[in-house]
Amino acid sequence: MLTNSLYGTMLQDYYTSAAAEIMEKRRAELAAIDTPEAARAYVEKVREKYRSSFGPFPKKTALKPVIAAQTVKDGIKIDRLHFESRPGYKVSALFYRPEKFTGKLPGVLGVLGHAEDGFLSGAYQSYALGLAKKKFAVLMIEPAGQGERKQLWNTPGIKQGDLHCCAEHNLFNKQLLMMGDAFCNWRLWDGIRGLDYLLTRPEVDTTRVGVTGNSGGGTMTAYLWAYDDRFTMGASSCYITSFERNLDNELPVDAEQIIPGLAAKQFEMADMLIARAPHPFIMMGQSNDFFDIRGTAATYAEVSRIYRLLGAEENVRMFIGGGNHGYSQENREAMYGFFTEHACKRKSAKEPALVIPAPEELQVSPNRRVIDLPGAVSLPQIINKMTEKVQKSSGRGKASALRKYLAEAQQIAVPEDVPDYQVLRAHFKDDGTTVSRFGIRTEPGIRGFLHLYEGTPRGKGDIDEETGKFYFQIPAFDTMTLYVAHSSAEDELVSGMAVGEGKIAALDVRGVGKSRPTTTDVMPFDVLASYNAEYFYDACGLLFHKPLPGGRANDVLAAAKLLKARGVKKLYLTGRGIGAISALLASAAEPALFAGVKLYNMPLSYTAMCKRGITKWPQSTMPRNLLKFGDIADLAKMAKADILEPWDDNLQPMPAKQAEKDCLEK
Repeated sequence: MLTNSLYGTMLQDYYTSAAAEIMEKRRAELAAIDTPEAARAYVEKVREKYRSSFGPFPKKTALKPVIAAQTVKDGIKIDRLHFESRPGYKVSALFYRPEKFTGKLPGVLGVLGHAEDGFLSGAYQSYALGLAKKKFAVLMIEPAGQGERKQLWNTPGIKQGDLHCCAEHNLFNKQLLMMGDAFCNWRLWDGIRGLDYLLTRPEVDTTRVGVTGNSGGGTMTAYLWAYDDRFTMGASSCYITSFERNLDNELPVDAEQIIPGLAAKQFEMADMLIARAPHPFIMMGQSNDFFDIRGTAATYAEVSRIYRLLGAEENVRMFIGGGNHGYSQENREAMYGFFTEHACKRKSAKEPALVIPAPEELQVSPNRRVIDLPGAVSLPQIINKMTEKVQKSSGRGKASALRKYLAEAQQIAVPEDVPDYQVLRAHFKDDGTTVSRFGIRTEPGIRGFLHLYEGTPRGKGDIDEETGKFYFQIPAFDTMTLYVAHSSAEDELVSGMAVGEGKIAALDVRGVGKSRPTTTDVMPFDVLASYNAEYFYDACGLLFHKPLPGGRANDVLAAAKLLKARGVKKLYLTGRGIGAISALLASAAEPALFAGVKLYNMPLSYTAMCKRGITKWPQSTMPRNLLKFGDIADLAKMAKADILEPWDDNLQPMPAKQAEKDCLEK
């Protein structure tokens, strides 16, 4: 594939520019706050922005806690237990407290980072034991997909070690997003229910309750802190920086670290802490962390200014350790000192000598799989039920509701004006054939790349003067096909994969082919990788409410409008793979533009895909909240599109029997 590296940063520049515009307005608003009254008003404003970005959450149901066993080690009692954050959805947990104490203990909810072994990880055992040694009661909960809460053990084709915990999280998120939910909601709810359980323990003083964690646990610390007023102190390690820094550094964060639409509300990470001002909070980082400590320092400056206006600047702290990403001893000691100061009116920072129990002394479920406990349901089983419920939604499949969804949620629309375009240098191939190339300005900062191919070599055989030529302007043919590429319009055009009626013009939408990102850290390029550019820029689109699927559909519509304006009388639309999905969204939104639509190598049913659970189709091909309004078959009906040679969940040819079954799922 011949790429144009000049456009390899196009999506990066586009989302960086969008973020800068949003956050500049936020900075101006923050700078204008200069009184305690204005500070309090801002606190309430960001709290409402934040809380409205989550949910809807289910009603609280019985926790049904079960203490499976107890370990006593080095003066610390540890209850090994599980509870239900939702009916049947079991959370493995450990409850630590000193063996001997008087009165009530301050409580801490411990949330974990992305450790494959869950709460067996040494750093997390250390902070729980360290706090217990300092006369705290600690409930440490495991996240779904980690430790004893692996959710895919009973899934056909999945073996131990097949999927890292982050891959599990991202997989669940793709499916939840399609139903208007998100994995961040599930992680936050588990934490809220964990706090509910912690506060039932008779050992705990409910007026002194903290939350702490590192990395993914640092994320959940910030989330829970901003959402739940019952926490009186917080300590987040190796997460707090800024959304802008993460974007600028091309950092593909984890699925639950993207709260859809949050940044579009002019909301930054600092606002998670400001939302609870002036309560005590310490943000911690590491000097060599991928979560950029320059963002940590900028966040601290913003937060401490609000705390200062509220007369409580001493309640917010920052500590930067000297090492790499992780809950190091020096960071843990910063947390110990902060929590003992605010909960115990004494400062005790030094980590005591610790004896970490053996894994079998911390085991909650008989086979280390809580999904195998009696009455347990897994997240994939719940998602399956959610999908069935969505299928029964009133009005689902109606063209009017789908058109509104495409226009509003995905922001799909034909441009008002005929797009301008660049005439790029033609590609003269070694065999003498020519590919003409044009850059269509589909919106500010974005280009779609259109290709035309003259397949007869120049100067070979008995040819006339028209063969082998290239174009300095986009030509008009009575009949043309706009073909939307899967990975490279030029390659697919030259190889014959681009098919259609009349003259074929092959299009690379944003982030494909000529503008394939040269950014992010997954090399070589693999569209199916968990943390590649395809994932990263779709996540940016979710966070800043500039959806990538809708943007790609707009590239198709802009190219179609341009070709029509150039004089094409009959325009057909085709596409393959990822390009077929972009073509489907575009043609469903504006079917009148096209004389016919044929789509190759795409799924037949998102509903069936979610029910099966395991799919390699990237998140960028699974539009958020679509399943509430309809499915692929409904869109294809609106577009009058034929779907040919469908692909399965692994982007391979779909067996006929599966195709028949998937056609019934919508």
